[in-house]
This record gives sequence, C-alpha cells and structure tokens, in this order.
Amino acid sequence: MLSSCQKHVTQIDTDEQKDKVVLTASIGEETKTFLEQTSDFTFKVRWAEEDDIILWDRDIDYSAVEDSEEYAGYFHISSGVGESVAEFTLEEGYMPDRYLAAYGDIWPIYDKWLIWAPYNQGREMYETKDGDIVEGFDYWDYPMYAVGEGSNVQFKNLFAVLKLGVVGNGETLNRIRIQSLDEGVMLSGDALFTFDDHGANIQFCEENVGDYEVDVYDYIEFNPTYWDEYEENGDYYSQEHKAVLSDEPVECYIVLPAQEYPSGLKITLVTDEG
Repeated sequence: MLSSCQKHVTQIDTDEQKDKVVLTASIGEETKTFLEQTSDFTFKVRWAEEDDIILWDRDIDYSAVEDSEEYAGYFHISSGVGESVAEFTLEEGYMPDRYLAAYGDIWPIYDKWLIWAPYNQGREMYETKDGDIVEGFDYWDYPMYAVGEGSNVQFKNLFAVLKLGVVGNGETLNRIRIQSLDEGVMLSGDALFTFDDHGANIQFCEENVGDYEVDVYDYIEFNPTYWDEYEENGDYYSQEHKAVLSDEPVECYIVLPAQEYPSGLKITLVTDEG
C-alpha cells in the first residue's frame, strides 16, 4: 500500500502578467499524480499532463447559494509535467482568501461536502521527463485536499494505492474485481468529507444528501486495457492495448479508501479463459 502524501502550493505574482495567478505545487515522496519507480522499493511522484486543482472558498455558506461553482478557482497545470514541481495557472474563477484546495472530485452540496471514490478504474500510461513510459491510474482517481489561506498550503491524501503485479501464460486479463468482505464496509461511491485545520476523513453515505441521490459500492472494477494515440500522415488514431499475461508482470495500481478492512479484501482476476 502506498499512502501518506503531501505537496506544497505557493502563489507567485509576475510583473509581466499581473492579472495572472500562478500556483507552484511541489509534491512529497508518496503522492499522486503518477508514480515513477526509481528502484525496487522507491516510487517518485510526478505531475501529469492535464492535472487540475480547485480552490473552494471556505467563507461561503453553500447551503444558501444556488451555484457553488461561482465561489471557486480552477487552476490548470502550465509547466512542470513529468516533474515533482509544477506551476498551475488560474483559468476560471478567483483565488479565495481562505479555501479548501482539492485534487479530485470534492464538491460542496447543500451544507455538506461530498467526495467521489471511483468504482470504475483503469490503467493509464504517463511519460516521464526522460521519455520513459510508466503506468499509473486515471486522472483525478486519487483525491487529495488541503486547507489553507494565503500562498502556502500542504496537500494530504485520503486514499491508498494497492499495486498488483499479474503474471500468466498468454491469457488476456480482462478485469480485476476488488470487493470488501465486511458488510457495510464500502470501497467506492459518494462519501461525506469532513475536515478542519488538523485533519480530515471520509464516511460513505448511508442516505441521500438533499435531492442528490448517492451511490455507494462495496467493490471496485479495474480495467487493465489501455489506449494511446499515434500519428500517421497527419491524422491521429487511438490504439487499444490488451493486458496479455506473461512472465513479465502486468502492473495494476488500484486506488482504495484509507480505512480498516477487518476481514480483508477479495480479489478476483477474470481472463479470457475464465
């Protein structure tokens, strides 16, 4: 299990573009957005292309507003892809004085905060700064949060990563199912997110939140097939890569809530042969 993360966000003002708000985000040793293995036991973390951060205004009573998205700032990575330090530029909204910073699906609904733990997950490929291709998980599948004000915040994780290396004899790995063995212990779906200046936790929803119908699951379905794009004669095409098993492990990174599993987890591998 890979967990325990942090990253630091600092605001930078530029003379050339005074209307532009830039966040410089540096990542700790064991956090998302993708994992670059540098030795048998070490994974370094890098920012990935298309990464985003949302800053939610903490001084707003969201139960009294119609459109919560009016009180947020949306930042997109502008430099530093493949590095542990990257810059994020404000693309929409504003930077609140006091905020909850979110990487992933963390949203205010009525007077509560909801977080989404993905039940459909898959393999993704990322390019390192040296041009190597490494495996990871889907964009935004590993939510993190930070409570801050001003220009410095520290992100923390709520989830862990289960790495499975699957070998075989020519079979095609079609899917992996991870299921809780304890009644009432959920693995994915809508969860209530609570936080303060010192910590945070999640609790999967037991009932709807206002008019919002929640979904919770005691399992995660993982698809080991991935797609990439290639260019030919100026046109771009998508290419499917099935997970054919051999002596070389197919690496699968599955995002799990960081919680107790008293009876453990059931892992089912489904191939084209059963």
